Amino acid sequence: MSDYRMYKIVAVLMIVEVLSSLEISMVFTAFPTIQQEFNDPHMTGWLLTSFLLVQAGTAAVGGRLGDIFGRKLLLVIISVICAFGSLVSAIAPNLELIILGRAVQGVSGAILPLSYGIVRQVTTPKKTPFFIGCMTGAYAFAAALGYIVAGYLTDMGSWRYIFWFTTFYGAAILPLLLLIVPEFRNPNISRNLDIIGGLLFMPAVASLLYGVMLLGKAGWKSSNTLLFLLLGASLLVYWFWYESKHKDPLIDVRLLSEPKIAMGNVCMLLAGMGGSQVGLIAMMILQQPEATGVGLGVSATLAGYLKLPANIATAAAAAISGWVAGRYGAHQAVMQGGAVGLLGWASLLFFHDSLSLVIFGTVLAAFSIGMLLAAVPNMLLEASPLERTSETTGLAAVLRGIGFTMGTQIMTTILASSRVSLPGSNASYASEASYQSCFGYVVSTMAVVVILCYFINPQRLNRLCTSQSPGSLKRRAI
Repeated sequence: MSDYRMYKIVAVLMIVEVLSSLEISMVFTAFPTIQQEFNDPHMTGWLLTSFLLVQAGTAAVGGRLGDIFGRKLLLVIISVICAFGSLVSAIAPNLELIILGRAVQGVSGAILPLSYGIVRQVTTPKKTPFFIGCMTGAYAFAAALGYIVAGYLTDMGSWRYIFWFTTFYGAAILPLLLLIVPEFRNPNISRNLDIIGGLLFMPAVASLLYGVMLLGKAGWKSSNTLLFLLLGASLLVYWFWYESKHKDPLIDVRLLSEPKIAMGNVCMLLAGMGGSQVGLIAMMILQQPEATGVGLGVSATLAGYLKLPANIATAAAAAISGWVAGRYGAHQAVMQGGAVGLLGWASLLFFHDSLSLVIFGTVLAAFSIGMLLAAVPNMLLEASPLERTSETTGLAAVLRGIGFTMGTQIMTTILASSRVSLPGSNASYASEASYQSCFGYVVSTMAVVVILCYFINPQRLNRLCTSQSPGSLKRRAI
């Protein structure tokens, strides 16, 4: 394949994956307006929850279906489904149907894993890490762009414009997919579909995630919290056992015994629990009144603009991470990303009393997460069979989603543990001690990433790999 055609295919995939990023980021901007119009805080919250639950459940399953039946085919199907879901939300006469449309849009969670798989097929092994980094960077940059575009469309007259935008975007990318992206199918891969494995996995993940969300709102004393957590955990345990015994599982959990894959998934989980919380903590400390003793008291609009350098840093870091992974190995890129995150969050721990210092620490923290989100997929691809590329990276995306949800609940719990009030006001805000605890918590997650990468080095991993049975992880080209 010529370089020109390769670059053209990757460019189209970057355009396609923007859809997945826009589906989530644009709604965050319009959410307050939608909530005000319907005046139902509980139900409008499902605009986010329904999307996240479906997104988490479909990332790995959708990726694996692409591995089996063709990644291009699945991308086309998912793009059509997403456009339809956006159309439903755009024309829905009531909140319930808008939420249904949002749930349908959640299948976009499989777009990035499927795109990773195609990139691996059309690029050379030396160039693949860099292009994976570019894909991740484009996803991060599109998220930042989505906030701005959604704000503009909402201010133009209606929040429904954001759903019309994603409807037309989803339709517009179809010709590019059909005409430019090739289809690769492995004639030797089994088409026997493990339906039970898929049916067990998606509700298990959704139930566990919803239980974690309820934990932050209702606490451990709520019977619903315990019910969903226990149901999700039980289903996952049974699903893991079932897939480990299956001759041709939908998701091959035996791959988790591969050291690089296991380590990559742990790092992705930690990135979700820690470093990915940079947006939450930055927005809070920037907007909190200075009179509380911590916070910088800027407006919401200014806070959004001040976060732009961090968004740009995330996108740039992903591409740099891909270059580092291609030249020195993904292990080195993960360790460097963790080290930068350790430095950034440690600087916020000790220095967060001025705008310049907060922006500096936030940019470092965002740069770190950009490196990690590109480096971990590359680490997984170094050890994953080619025919299970999308499945492997999709499972990592699920773990990041679980980690992000858990981390958000941990952070909000810490911030609620110690509060201060302004004189003459009933409003309360997180105290200095709460913020320091949050920063310290993320520092600990980044430290674990660095320690893992330092002590579990490539030579050690290679020794562990060669000790496995020769045929356990046979690479089969498509």
